[in-house]
Amino acid sequence: MQDNISGHGRVTEGKWCKNMSQSKIYFLLPGAVVFSLCLMVALPRAHAQKQALSKSLIECSIVFELNRMMAIQKRRPADDLEKYDAAIDGFKNAARDYAEKEKQPQGVDNYINDTYASMMPKWQSKFNAITNPKSVPDVVAETKDLMDWISYCAAFGKKLGILPVK
Repeated sequence: MQDNISGHGRVTEGKWCKNMSQSKIYFLLPGAVVFSLCLMVALPRAHAQKQALSKSLIECSIVFELNRMMAIQKRRPADDLEKYDAAIDGFKNAARDYAEKEKQPQGVDNYINDTYASMMPKWQSKFNAITNPKSVPDVVAETKDLMDWISYCAAFGKKLGILPVK
């Protein structure tokens, strides 16, 4: 007699519960994956929507800078680093354009520099938590937050034509 997992044969009493629980898991799994992916994109997007687009773009440039630093640590090829540089420049240029449209009161250059300087310590702390971990929960939390922002910035960058970098 063959097991019912492969779809052949009949289910014996002992395997019925096992097969039912597996089928429920397989039924729920796609929904859980979709829900998780939606959260990954929605959470940073919800945070970013509370701030000016130029500020989100500055934050994306910092996120890509962190990725570049990690790529350097992993000794990635120069071509990869050049792509990060192009993405960083693209986000910074877009931030400058949006800051002009938003008519930032302190002036575009001051706004860009001040915003960058105020955000960088937060992201450096996240980078340090990932690369010099003191605890597993810190690494997990900061990695998840970074991945969420990478997903958001990638989608945002594609929408604005900044990404993909060729």
